[in-house]
Amino acid sequence: MVRRIIIKIGTICLFTVLTAGLLTVCENPLDAYIEDDEQKAQEADILAAPSKNIPGDVITGHEEIVLTFEETIDTTSLSLGGDLGNTKPGTEWKPTAYENDTLHILYPTGFWPAGSGKTLTISCTGISGKILTDYSFTFDVFYGTCVDDDGAPTNNGSVTKPYDTIQAGIDAAVTLYVTPDNGINAAEVRVAGGTYSVACAVSPTPVYVVNIKEGISLYGGYAVDFTSRNTITNTSTIIDSSTNATNSNTSNPVRAVNFDGSAITEMTKFDGFTITPGEQGADGNVHCSIALINGASPTIYDVSITGRGIGERSNFTVGIFLSSSSAVIWNCSIHPTATDYSYAVYTINGASTPTIKESTINGGEADYTVCIRLVTGVDAIITDNEIIGGKWDTTLPGVGWGIYLSNCSPTITDNHFTINSIYHDATYAIYESNDDSDPASVRRNDFDYDGNWYKDESAGSIITSDNYDTDT
Repeated sequence: MVRRIIIKIGTICLFTVLTAGLLTVCENPLDAYIEDDEQKAQEADILAAPSKNIPGDVITGHEEIVLTFEETIDTTSLSLGGDLGNTKPGTEWKPTAYENDTLHILYPTGFWPAGSGKTLTISCTGISGKILTDYSFTFDVFYGTCVDDDGAPTNNGSVTKPYDTIQAGIDAAVTLYVTPDNGINAAEVRVAGGTYSVACAVSPTPVYVVNIKEGISLYGGYAVDFTSRNTITNTSTIIDSSTNATNSNTSNPVRAVNFDGSAITEMTKFDGFTITPGEQGADGNVHCSIALINGASPTIYDVSITGRGIGERSNFTVGIFLSSSSAVIWNCSIHPTATDYSYAVYTINGASTPTIKESTINGGEADYTVCIRLVTGVDAIITDNEIIGGKWDTTLPGVGWGIYLSNCSPTITDNHFTINSIYHDATYAIYESNDDSDPASVRRNDFDYDGNWYKDESAGSIITSDNYDTDT
């Protein structure tokens, strides 16, 4: 190795004579240094690493990766490797600041391989003769699309080009990943924090903010680069902005989010959203935040449903509406508001076994409030919830029930009931409407008030804090 040693001499040198020989020691205020000619020459021959268009390390299966160099590249020298490069993706060189300084890497047929820690290595030579050898990037790849309310409808749903509406993300995920005969039967839509609002309707054509399709899961709360997720700091809000949605009824409510069909199972996730239903319209209109119909049974997790407030309420408002649905409602907060009727969870006839667990279920604010309404064949599992009877402080007579039962046999365990008896004429934590409404189990529930804990309408018995018997 050839070295050039440069010694800069200061004003004071100390000469020391040693037995083994003569050693000259210099105090050097100008900092002596050693330059390695060969090392500098090698560094001068290395091509600077390219910058990438991806803001983080997450990409979709259909992402275009763009690398930009600081000079023109000899395109014939390009070599790609690693998990992504070995899939033989398409490439295209374009000019940015210089000719052929920007490389567009196009995903291969069948998409990038999904998973975390997928590598892409690149080797090439610049026209200056500088060489880049096996420089590596690492990506986490997922099958699905991205949505940001600052996106655009002309985008393709990738991390760098998100759609601006949730429905566009769903439709594209179906078309790209689920519908083709490619062995991919599930995809996800990642939704950045923001507001997604549509005026919903039931006629003449149904309109929803979100219409879930089979095989597609939705996750809210993402940062704009889609690398991190926090549903508190990045709130993804879905709003039904309709104000006069006519022709709705208790069997066909106006809905912000719609799930339709038994092909939608527990494997479909709807996770991390805040939802607001439509507001007051024509007399008799019915609004709900989420509708699960015709047997649709997804997992609803970490969803907050809030009413629009006292001044902007519908005649009849439902948090989650279930028709023949065995959905899992988990870690949710539901609090509707209405002028006449408010239900946190409302079911209609159909053999099913929905699960409601670890959630805060509030009957809401109306003359007639019910936390959970269970009817014929809906043998729900209701466990470990905070169940809060609704309130409405007017002079009108009203009803406030925690759980209403009619012709069903649910399992009700480990719940904490708080009933607001001062707001209604008739208040019950659990109301059994007829002989065919005997629960399969009522165990370990805590009733936090001195009112009517349990009412059996047919038997005429009422269990309260005064007559409770542990043997009953």
